Amino acid sequence: IGTSKSIFWVAAILPGIGLIFFGYKYILTTLFFSAFVVTSAISFVFLPRFIHTKYCCDDNGSFLGHLGGALFVGIIFGALARWLFRVGVFGVGAMLGLLVAIVALCTPLKDTSTLKGPGAFMAFYLLLMVIGGSATLFAKK
Repeated sequence: IGTSKSIFWVAAILPGIGLIFFGYKYILTTLFFSAFVVTSAISFVFLPRFIHTKYCCDDNGSFLGHLGGALFVGIIFGALARWLFRVGVFGVGAMLGLLVAIVALCTPLKDTSTLKGPGAFMAFYLLLMVIGGSATLFAKK
């Protein structure tokens, strides 16, 4: 792993380390802080390339302005990651429902007269995906 790509490995490693120390009970807090730290670090490095103001990242700009901009981006992305957690949980459940639908269609259910045409198969897939996603959201509570 080169040093130029190490920041991207941190994005993958940091949530795992947080879960090791804080566990599933604090997953939303861990997710917020992981997204906060990673996006703050990335924006601290790349912010001067995109924003040039007298307060932030210009040659005459202050370090506190630069740091404040990076922390602001980190807070926004941390809150967004926490808000999107439920969407991710639903997506995991939906994929589980799709897996159940595919396994169910490997049985004689595929040959019955109840599922005729591609629309019926798509409806079957979607129904089990919604059931799986809803079940994971219910089980998460």
